[in-house]
Parts: sequence; structure tokens; C-alpha cells
Amino acid sequence: MEQVVKKVTLSVEEPVEHRKVSKSRLHKHRKPKKSRQVKYVEIQPQRTVLWICDLEEVANGLKQTAKSLVRPGYGILAADDTLHQINTKLEELKLYPSNLNRFKFHELYLGKAIHVEDYISAVLLRLETITNDVLRGKKLVHMIWAHEIKLGVRLDEGVVSIAGTDGEFASKGLDNLEMKLRMAKDFGAEFTMWRCVYKISDFNPSRLAIRENSQTLARYAVMSQRMGLLPIVAVDVLPYGSHDEMLAQASLKEILTSLVKTLTEHRAMLEGMLVRVTATSPGLCYQGPQNLARVAACTARALSQCLPPALGG
Repeated sequence: MEQVVKKVTLSVEEPVEHRKVSKSRLHKHRKPKKSRQVKYVEIQPQRTVLWICDLEEVANGLKQTAKSLVRPGYGILAADDTLHQINTKLEELKLYPSNLNRFKFHELYLGKAIHVEDYISAVLLRLETITNDVLRGKKLVHMIWAHEIKLGVRLDEGVVSIAGTDGEFASKGLDNLEMKLRMAKDFGAEFTMWRCVYKISDFNPSRLAIRENSQTLARYAVMSQRMGLLPIVAVDVLPYGSHDEMLAQASLKEILTSLVKTLTEHRAMLEGMLVRVTATSPGLCYQGPQNLARVAACTARALSQCLPPALGG
């Protein structure tokens, strides 16, 4: 049986040639690519601007305020009690802690009948004392101005514990410091204050606490000077413990050395600020003999060895 074989020829298009034609057509319609040009920009080193020193008017105002606050024979009245502290005092006198009674409480030592201008150069208040009741707060400010003394505002908001330390603290309130400075400026304040606390023991003050509080005080001081307000940097060593005056002196020297170094790094104007420190007193649990003359000598030695003469006071 013969097999019939049919030869079938299939016409197949040549895809290679077709693709070549299509590519050539597409290349005709494509836009030529632009060559990328790399531009090299020479970066000029920026000059560091000393903000306060460059503004001669602001710098002179800070210096004048510092001289006015540290006049011989005059002091600063610290009326920086919180609302809670004032309410406690009023409750002890069996008075209701209202805004009116708080205003009368301040009026006791700032009234017209009392010539406080003969003894003090300024009054330090809490910002909440003025802003809690704006109307009476303005009256209180005008009452201070009537004595021709300066108004100051304390801006720190208390302390928080530092993790990893033996019960040491850091001040809080930097988050909204610029807003508080503007409010203090609007109410007519000429200086501000910020307080940091330190503990003395076998392990305290630690380097962590000293560095943290120094950074906080330096940031506050620079921001206050930028607003034209003289900063008072308050270093308070708590009296708790059994340390003697020599250990208190060594701790105070370590704190002040770190503080001055940090202020210089932040380019704070030392002539336009004040530093408030506590005496190198022994702790409350100290059992040895106490000599006030020795405490005064240790305090003066720590201040003279650590604080630069350019400081406003």
C-alpha cells in the first residue's frame, strides 16, 4: 500500500526583518537625549555670627540691666511662689484662694505705702502669676513700675528625674520657652531666671546631671538674650546629705566649670547675664562642727576660681 506524502509549504513572515524596520521608524520619531551636565558649586564657608555681640543696641541694654540689678546695697525680691504655694499660704490664714486674694497677697509688700525701691532693685515673679488673671496681672506690673524697679519673670517649670542617676533632677520647660519669653517681653519684663538643682552625695552630682543641666541653662540663656531679656542662671545645690563644706566646694567648682564652658560653646554673652549660686554649706545631716566663716571662704574661693571676670554679676 503506497503512502501518499504531500509536501506542504508554509509561508512564514520574517519577524527579524520586520522588527528592524519598526525600530528604524521609531528611532526617527524619538528626540535625541540631552547630555547631562554636572555643575560643581563651590561652597563658601559661612561666618559664624555672634548674635548678641553683633547687635550693639541689645548688648548695651543687657549690660545696663546687669549693672542696675547688682547695685551695691540693693537686692532682688524673689516673689516667685507658684499658685499652689500661694494658695497654701492663704489657706493657712483661712482665706479662700481666689485671684483677688492672691493679688492682695502681693499688694502687701508692693503697695504704695511701702517704699521698696529703697531696698530692692527688681522683683521676680512667676509668669503664671501675671497671666492667670491678665487684668490683675497688669495692675501688679504697673504697681511694680510705680516704684521705679524692674520686673523679672521665672520661666522654668519645675524638675523631672533623670533616668539612670541616683535621684538627680533636670529642669523642664524648654519646649515652649520662646512663647514664654515673648509673653514676658509683652508684659514689660527686663530679665528672666531659670533654676537647676543639684544633689551632693558619694556619687552625686554625676557627670550626666551636670552636663544635662549645663546644656539646659546655656540654651535658656542664649534664647533669653536673643529676646533682649537678661538671663539669671540659678545654680541651687540642695542642702540634703551629710557632706561638709569642702565637698560642697568641690562639687560647686565642678558645676560652675561645666556651666561656663557650655555657655561659651553656645556663644552666650557673659557680660549680659547673672549667675546665682548657693553657699557651700554642709548638709543638714552633717554631724561635725560648722563654721560660717569657713563656709563663706569656701564659697568665695569657688566663685573666684571658676567664674570669669567678664560675667555681669
